[in-house]
Amino acid sequence: MRKLSDPLVASHLLFVLNALFWYWADSIPCALLLLASCGASTGHHLTRESNVLMRRVDVSFAVWALVGTVSYSFAFMGPHEMATCAALLGSALAIKKWGDRRGPYRRWHTLWHVSLAR
Repeated sequence: MRKLSDPLVASHLLFVLNALFWYWADSIPCALLLLASCGASTGHHLTRESNVLMRRVDVSFAVWALVGTVSYSFAFMGPHEMATCAALLGSALAIKKWGDRRGPYRRWHTLWHVSLAR
């Protein structure tokens, strides 16, 4: 089991901060999606990615959180903000893909967490 101080696990604090920002912006559904995703991902990474069910739950919540928050955000954005959001999301997904293919996993996946929280 990983320690809470492991960067891969500790980076989840950024999702909690992100959820707080959504809460303060009066978007409770987005805040709850992020907290659920954070909980699932933390559990998945604490167990060193060894539990297949936790992985499925983590991936499912991560997809829902991404789709939910981006969709909600787009409703309030102009074209320039949408392009910026799409570019940031695209770069985060590129980091994830690169890390999945090239490794080392812990470093790249931690960077994925940080890139999503921006």
